[in-house]
Amino acid sequence: MVHYGNGVLYFINDSGNDPILYRYDTVTNAYSEFEMLNASNVDWEDLATDDLGNIYIGDFGNNNNRRRDLKIYKAVNPESVFTNELSVETISYTYENQTQFPPANEQLYFDCEAMIWYKDSIYLFTKNRTEPFDGWCYMYSLPDEPGSYVAKLIDSIQFSASDRKSGWITAADIYMDTLALITAAAVTG
Repeated sequence: MVHYGNGVLYFINDSGNDPILYRYDTVTNAYSEFEMLNASNVDWEDLATDDLGNIYIGDFGNNNNRRRDLKIYKAVNPESVFTNELSVETISYTYENQTQFPPANEQLYFDCEAMIWYKDSIYLFTKNRTEPFDGWCYMYSLPDEPGSYVAKLIDSIQFSASDRKSGWITAADIYMDTLALITAAAVTG
């Protein structure tokens, strides 16, 4: 979910649903939908916006670490259009350090449910599915322009969680220069 100011929220559904962007105005209780043209919903996970209000939809859910069609859809600021359809451009990518599809169980680092936009780049935060669970979350960066890219590994953090949900990154946000990473435990427990 992303906030556009004045009580306007945009949100999406997860995998397998229609490629729809939903808008809800908390002031007027008005609800509307935008059909995302040239897009499909294989496994949508997160939304981000840039300084112009362009919206990015992460179609990068990769539970089994097998996907080779990871992408982020980019559309113009939905508040600037007067139709219920938005055309998207595609940012396709691979992870620079993924060489097997899927990798061995102890290297299942390539699922993603969290992204932010910051200063002309998109940052992705992985959801660790290793067996045994080792707690590492990796941060990758991509340009925010349509094209095909290799996501660059920028940094990592290890969560010393006693259970998997406490270390699973399922959402991210940034406000000014403060980054927040949300875990599944924060969402469910």
